[in-house]
Amino acid sequence: MAQTSRHAILACLTFSTIGAAACGSSDTPKSANADSRPVLSPESLSPVETARALHQLRWNRDFETLGTMLAPENRRSTIRFLNSIDQVLDAHDQLQEAARKRFGDRIHHAWNISAMENNLGIFSRDVRMINQSLKGDHAVVTLQAGDNLPLIRSEFDRIDRKWILKSPFADTTICDPLDQFAMQIDDVAERIRIGLTPMEYFDAVTNELLPGMAQVAAGSSIDETRVSDATDRTP
Repeated sequence: MAQTSRHAILACLTFSTIGAAACGSSDTPKSANADSRPVLSPESLSPVETARALHQLRWNRDFETLGTMLAPENRRSTIRFLNSIDQVLDAHDQLQEAARKRFGDRIHHAWNISAMENNLGIFSRDVRMINQSLKGDHAVVTLQAGDNLPLIRSEFDRIDRKWILKSPFADTTICDPLDQFAMQIDDVAERIRIGLTPMEYFDAVTNELLPGMAQVAAGSSIDETRVSDATDRTP
């Protein structure tokens, strides 16, 4: 098992910040996008179909149903992590809207962390399923998050006639920094609404939001298997 370093989250934030406007069955590559279509009964789903269902439930924020498809030992920590991530993403969207309304399109993209959405493994915004492999009651779904390499291998176990994700989020130590970061973003957004100048906005990004990102990077992150050979794909 390889670990997706906590610094990957910081990297995806930093690069989009200031100045940025084995044997078994296979599955045809497709992109998974959140929608409102009902998820089929888990008992009827293949591993790759289960992965798609998890992705849909995550981005529809149906965490109650999603939890039934996660390994019990990491269920609460995974949902806690996703909730914290969503607080940051929601705060970011609100800040972007406030900055756009006050400063216009030229300035509001001066700070943008939307790349964070595609650094969440199987729960990333844009996921492309590559293939699945089966061995008894164990399965591996290989996928790509956004345009990121290496590819990701998400593991599933067959329990009670359905495939259960061996959740990659084993602890919640990163959640408090994420929650605090969301509050920092909310605070800057509110100050923009009541009159922050462009220079004061840039100062807030430099002196408040960038240090907040460093606090997030100090937390732990995702345990998930990576595919070292990115060419290992099913055509």
